[in-house]
Amino acid sequence: MKNVAPIRKELGMKTFFNMLGPLVNPSMPKKQIVGVFNLELARIYNYLLQKLIKI
Repeated sequence: MKNVAPIRKELGMKTFFNMLGPLVNPSMPKKQIVGVFNLELARIYNYLLQKLIKI
């Protein structure tokens, strides 16, 4: 993630990596608060987080 940080800053907009970061947390927290910036992403996160819970 640190390798793409300069490019993300230069773009000046949210990217796929904004979504990916919280989902690939290596510490696998038991609880996590994740914010999203629109309803479509909220639905995607809901789906993905439900799948992660089953793993």
